[in-house]
Amino acid sequence: MPKKIAFFAVSCLVALTSIAQPANPFIGSWKVTFTGHTKKGLPEQREALLVVGAAGGSWRVYKESRHDPCGRSEVPIEISSVDEKQLIGKVKRSAVADFCKDHKLVLLRDEQGRVTGREGDTELTLTRQ
Repeated sequence: MPKKIAFFAVSCLVALTSIAQPANPFIGSWKVTFTGHTKKGLPEQREALLVVGAAGGSWRVYKESRHDPCGRSEVPIEISSVDEKQLIGKVKRSAVADFCKDHKLVLLRDEQGRVTGREGDTELTLTRQ
């Protein structure tokens, strides 16, 4: 009998948790495209992989410039708020080295489900993978 009560209590908690918190529509893997700059300051198309989980995520840029030690590693994403239309977080580049600056990450979801955003001052285009 105690096992049935415990199972029922856990089932109720899981149900209440799923009702209280709407699903995060940003969870998943995203191909990110953006315009970066070469060492000479010329614009260059770049790609990144953004992985968003329930509690955080990761950011990894491919073909990052070799002169930027802060952009060559996978870095964690810290999520500060999320709802059905917007995610706000931080790209924690300081996890690579103390002198690397963290950047604000803002993702926006429109009525059609398309996601765009910004990482610092850089505009991002996202495609779900």
